[in-house]
Amino acid sequence: MATGSPTNANSCRPLSPWRPQDYLRLLWWVLVDPSQLKLYLETYGEGALRRVSKWLLSTLTWLPFIIINLALTWRALTETPPQPERLWTNIGFILAWSLTGWLGDKKNILGFIVRLITDFIRQAGIPFVAAINIVATVNLLTDVPGDPTMLGIVAFIVYTLLLIIAYLTERKLKESVRTGRPSRLVQGSFGVFLLTNIVLCWWGFIGWRLVRWK
Repeated sequence: MATGSPTNANSCRPLSPWRPQDYLRLLWWVLVDPSQLKLYLETYGEGALRRVSKWLLSTLTWLPFIIINLALTWRALTETPPQPERLWTNIGFILAWSLTGWLGDKKNILGFIVRLITDFIRQAGIPFVAAINIVATVNLLTDVPGDPTMLGIVAFIVYTLLLIIAYLTERKLKESVRTGRPSRLVQGSFGVFLLTNIVLCWWGFIGWRLVRWK
């Protein structure tokens, strides 16, 4: 009887966009074990991988903005009577996520526009959200009232640094997939992305109350 580790057996199974664990499997390959990604491409080609990748990318792209909007909706529901426009913005973000996942790999003009918007949000929008988060969180935790102009300058500097890191991360990611070797920069950038979303949740549902009570 042939023996093999569950990890190896699981790695040989074709990806499917209908299995949630396959998104985590792809993320693991990209961050930790790119050699498995190369092996998968040699075995199965790009078909299913492309479908899973576009939905994973769509989720990672829109997640910070969905968190912000959900937090604003929650705040509106707890402080004022329900505001119907908030429901529409939630629906709008869900539609944007669906459209990006559906058309992310299309070759027509609509797919090109969707990819263009997604790339802009991923490369410019997410670093902007992260920069604002960092400056606002440090300002709150240090309990030092900051000058708005100085805070703006600091946020701009942080944003510029994050833009450079995002650019380098994308280049390193392509190199990592090509060579089959994991990149510390990619892993670190993803860690910052996760931390940004955690801080967004904290700010959206808890932090703003602290600011109001100060």
